[in-house]
Amino acid sequence: MKTARRQELRTNDLATQIEEIVLFSRRHGREIAGAIIAAAVILVGGYLYVSGKRAELRKGWAELYDVRSQTGLPVPDQVSYFRKIYDRKLEPMLSAMSLIRIGEICLRESIVPRNAPAQRDDWNRQAEQAFQQVLNEFPDLAMPVGIAKLSLGLIAENRGDLQAARDAFRFILDNERFAALPVRSQAEYRLNHLDEWSAAIEFPPPLPTTAPFSTTQPATGAPSTMPAATQPTP
Repeated sequence: MKTARRQELRTNDLATQIEEIVLFSRRHGREIAGAIIAAAVILVGGYLYVSGKRAELRKGWAELYDVRSQTGLPVPDQVSYFRKIYDRKLEPMLSAMSLIRIGEICLRESIVPRNAPAQRDDWNRQAEQAFQQVLNEFPDLAMPVGIAKLSLGLIAENRGDLQAARDAFRFILDNERFAALPVRSQAEYRLNHLDEWSAAIEFPPPLPTTAPFSTTQPATGAPSTMPAATQPTP
């Protein structure tokens, strides 16, 4: 009897709670629906935003290594091409590698013989700025920092500042985070041959000069400069 009564009370209590929920939903149906719709919009919008960012990032990396898009472009346009990738700020590594490409293009132009000396100096300055920007903005990214430091060493070497070049190469060799990167072996090679390449070139001594041969016959009665013929001894 008591068990049946308790069951009846629980059933009535549950029915009451359900009725209260129904009444609350009827009174605040618009607010509840609005909240659900807002949450759905936020979730969908967040998903689309993240998906769009990922797609844009993949596109940026593809553009960085798309050689066909850069073929035939004038050098200033090539620099502008990578500058636009950098300006989008999609990812630190992508931005750093865009600066590396800018620096490499400018460094290459700084040693092209057909460029006037003032042009070569300007390209050299732009290359140095790009590599230094990598060091300033992305000091924690080992690969681009190593490339930038090695390139700054090459710029200093070409400029004749051998101490600055030596310091740049030594920085790479003394830093463990570059141990597994190709820049380490390149820095070691440059450093080991730096003194050899910087030494003055020693040319061999000139050959001894000889008196010019003359076809003019000596004057009559003048002593002959030709050796006398040796007569055989009878």
